Amino acid sequence: MIIRNAYHFPISKNRLNQFLSIGIHPWYVGKFNIDKIPDILQPLLKNPEVVAIGEIGLDKLKPDFELQCVAFLVQTEIALAAKLPIIIHCVKAYPEIVSMLKNFQGRVILHNYYTSEVLTEAFLKLPNVYFSLGKRFRLASGLNQKYAQKIPLERLFVETDQTREPVSIAYEEISGKLHIDRLAFATQVESNFKQVFKSTFIN
Repeated sequence: MIIRNAYHFPISKNRLNQFLSIGIHPWYVGKFNIDKIPDILQPLLKNPEVVAIGEIGLDKLKPDFELQCVAFLVQTEIALAAKLPIIIHCVKAYPEIVSMLKNFQGRVILHNYYTSEVLTEAFLKLPNVYFSLGKRFRLASGLNQKYAQKIPLERLFVETDQTREPVSIAYEEISGKLHIDRLAFATQVESNFKQVFKSTFIN
């Protein structure tokens, strides 16, 4: 199964085993009336291709940080009501995300996850948070990749983000960095996928 963002891959009815996430990315919150976000997203939720809310989140390298926080909370409520997981984009704002998720009861995937061991331990205390490893982890070396070793395999995902490379390459590199068998890793990620998306389209 593949999940893509509807911003890059518009909704259609012709993709096999490919599904979409929808949401107002923190880079673009300034272009929207926050009060209108539910009106924008609710009609799209009716499409069976949509299986997650995201990317949503916080990015301190972009403007309108306070607005980003409001938009994030609004969209977490939409996700809860729709019983959909959220996919979080976060840059230099992981402490704020940890704090904002403490009372969130839904499922969470942290996109392209890359941060410290201390913050990883904080996220691991939140039971419904999963960690998607992508390009930033693959480019890391030495101590900069130790944080991922703290994450149980039962809470890991793999991503290629916007690249067009086969996901098998990402599995090969990430399993190598984690020192685990690639096939066993892929099997576990598939199980994680079914766990997170069980209430959407997996029977």
